[in-house]
Amino acid sequence: MGVFGSVIFVHVILQGVILAKSARFMSLKGQWEKILPDKENADRIIAQMRELETKVKSIAKVIRSSPVIWAEKLNAISDNLPAGVWLNKITFTGNSFIIEGSAIATQKDEMINVHEFASHLKQDEKYLNHFPGLEVGSIQRRTIKDLELADFTITSKLE
Repeated sequence: MGVFGSVIFVHVILQGVILAKSARFMSLKGQWEKILPDKENADRIIAQMRELETKVKSIAKVIRSSPVIWAEKLNAISDNLPAGVWLNKITFTGNSFIIEGSAIATQKDEMINVHEFASHLKQDEKYLNHFPGLEVGSIQRRTIKDLELADFTITSKLE
């Protein structure tokens, strides 16, 4: 009888410990759920900071390692941009300088505008300095409502 009573006593004590631990777990879970949105927001901000730091480091690397005066290149691009042509994206990856843009057709001349832009860049010494040449990539036509557009890519390789 004494052993049976001891087993019941230990069982009751263990049930009390389990109940106390379960209550503590539920309390901590509630606290976690309250701070979870803030944690997710902080994680998102940290990820954005890391991404920006990576971009800044790559830009700093390009600026330090290259004798290219990028403002001069961008100015040459701006000066040679014909009417009806606009730029969507300019990227520098590895040793490739890539210009992506679109041209609008006023009288089915969007392809001429793209080639005119590329031709002007090929003749611009400020642009060609450090770039041995440039290549007009694919030109894709598309229609938006009644407007004809030509999306283009121009790639220049850094010396």
